Amino acid sequence: MLGNANIFATTGNDRLVRVLDARSGPDDAPAVTFADEHSLVATCVRFSPTNQHQLLSTSFDGTIRLWDARQPSASISAFRGHHGPGKPPLMHPIFDATADHILTGGNGSTCLFKYSTAPGGTCRLLDVGSAPHTISLVPRHPDHILASSGKTAIQLLRY
Repeated sequence: MLGNANIFATTGNDRLVRVLDARSGPDDAPAVTFADEHSLVATCVRFSPTNQHQLLSTSFDGTIRLWDARQPSASISAFRGHHGPGKPPLMHPIFDATADHILTGGNGSTCLFKYSTAPGGTCRLLDVGSAPHTISLVPRHPDHILASSGKTAIQLLRY
């Protein structure tokens, strides 16, 4: 799927993650529909930069789910280590350049959450001083990200 300009993923209020092929007709079924594992609205989906079959999704339920399109009946992993009552929902996660980690900010939190995608992966919190709502990898610098607080601050961070 990765690297094919005709393939895209979508998610939304119905909580489902779907992979679609733009060459399909309007009445065709999605190429892949993943299991209904998010309990609230799904908000974001991203393809892995290194594995053509993997993608992640996030939801207002506070989880990031890692999926394999070859096994859509269940997510590979669910990351929720920081989340609980009163904790911030996750915002716009991304894979790092090697897809060994998922990076995300939390709404109202000054921390960057770094989840390992390895089985039994862990979560690290990095306090960056302001809420990192949007994060992006820095081309040619795989260990750096740009983090925006959504107001005026943009930070260059090494993680």
